[in-house]
Amino acid sequence: MKKALSIISDIVFVIFIVAIITGSFLFAINKDPNKDILGFRVYNVLSASMEPKIGVGDLVVVKVKSGEEVQRGDIVTYYPVGDNVTTVTHRVINTMMKDGQVYIETKGDAVDQADPMITADDIVGVVAFSIPFIGGAMAWIQGHITISIIIVAVIIVLFIGIGFIKKKKQNTDINV
Repeated sequence: MKKALSIISDIVFVIFIVAIITGSFLFAINKDPNKDILGFRVYNVLSASMEPKIGVGDLVVVKVKSGEEVQRGDIVTYYPVGDNVTTVTHRVINTMMKDGQVYIETKGDAVDQADPMITADDIVGVVAFSIPFIGGAMAWIQGHITISIIIVAVIIVLFIGIGFIKKKKQNTDINV
């Protein structure tokens, strides 16, 4: 019974590790900024405008949300006016309605001046959480995909090899 539980726990552990590596890899190679996974998108932070809350190289996980739903104090990711490629992640400092359109004013926590007003349509969503340094790692993976695949393969082989050596040692110890 103990051996069966050990095998099951090893299988669950390997599946967990493979799922984490695969999920991280899929996020890293995703070049479509408009693709979300379960209603979330991820972005690499490139500036220090939100420090100390969010730093350079952090990964922000953004819950896709309508611009009409954001509130003052939310940290949002949006496309600046006239730019559908670059995203900015800043805090909402004001919202207003003008001519039937919602306008949003944002500002970086580490910046003195507010950003130009954007419309609700420019909003991607609200930051759910951030993970320090992971954005920089994912950016590196995107730029070095072949090396990244090799590293992941080596890690998987090492996990399998260590597990095999561990099992062989346990079997040897039992037989002695």
